Amino acid sequence: MITQLWLADTRKWPNECPQIWAQQLSRGEKRRLERISPRSPVGREYLFGRTVLRYALSQNFPDIASWELAAEGPTRVQNPTSNQLGTEIHVNLSHSRGWIMCVLCSTGACGCDIEALPRRGDTQRIASRYFTAKEVDALKYMEQDVRNDAFLTMWTLKEAYLKARKTGIAGGLGSLEVVPGAEGWQARSDLAGLDSDLSPALYRYAGAETRAAAVFFRPEALATRPESFEVICKNRMFQPRVMHKPELINHQLLWEK
Repeated sequence: MITQLWLADTRKWPNECPQIWAQQLSRGEKRRLERISPRSPVGREYLFGRTVLRYALSQNFPDIASWELAAEGPTRVQNPTSNQLGTEIHVNLSHSRGWIMCVLCSTGACGCDIEALPRRGDTQRIASRYFTAKEVDALKYMEQDVRNDAFLTMWTLKEAYLKARKTGIAGGLGSLEVVPGAEGWQARSDLAGLDSDLSPALYRYAGAETRAAAVFFRPEALATRPESFEVICKNRMFQPRVMHKPELINHQLLWEK
């Protein structure tokens, strides 16, 4: 079983990276990159995100020479097929100001979201618009720094949850409610109680410069998760001289029904 979270800080990756890694893209991905503009920050994040995801996949399936990812819509593996791999592999990507996060899961849907610090915008105003009344009330009485951090935990978990559901923001940020309590974070999803296989496991990552979250469905897949992940080694698909290695990241299980 595969249940992994990957993180990469691409802000200092050498300028020659895009020219080398663009060769790994499918035709559809190359067309989309051209529409975005390869030299723009958004274009670089698109390319680097696809690079990190291919890197993570190739670490788990070293015999696969190339990967074709969907160029449009939710991130997914188009080729090789699940029959060729021997398992279905679910993937998801997120990026923020040069930080790339991706998740892989072989037993159920997954989603992730990352936000670089500091968070821009009025968090209380955003929460009042998108969060549940219980979440807004929990944030209201916190000190500013604590509130900002709690807001990012809530926001990233909600985005990751909706991406795992493949609905995006249109699915409604209120479909997952997460609030801090005396005994830690408490969560309620709109799927809870319907089917144990659909109850999500929620993770968060708190780095010095980022806050991130991941959501995995079918939580029994996490029963054998390691307590921490080691830094991965070089991959033959990329030039070692320009490859700043992504890391499998430590994570904290917030809630599992």
